[in-house]
Amino acid sequence: RVFVVGKIRARRKEGFAKRITKGSDQWLSVVHCATAGDCAAKLRSLGYCIWAVANGGAALRQRLDKPPSKIALVFPREGRRVTAEMSAYCDAVVSLGSVGVTASCNLS
Repeated sequence: RVFVVGKIRARRKEGFAKRITKGSDQWLSVVHCATAGDCAAKLRSLGYCIWAVANGGAALRQRLDKPPSKIALVFPREGRRVTAEMSAYCDAVVSLGSVGVTASCNLS
């Protein structure tokens, strides 16, 4: 599942699926949440631990012997950090390592 936080204008909803999800909505269920709180509540009700993805020093720097069985990763918009509102609901901040000169993460 992919959870998207924020209001999407009805007339742009179809365009959203084509531009943002690049067709992944055909094999993933896209869930729209009005607020970060709504999103966190839904994820918690489904049994997820919520982790924010960040680049840099604020990230968790240890290996977990037994990670949670259900983890929701919160990705910010490109070039930004997870919002303060969403961060308040996160259990941890983690970093995803990448190889090469880029620090971006392509989820396709």
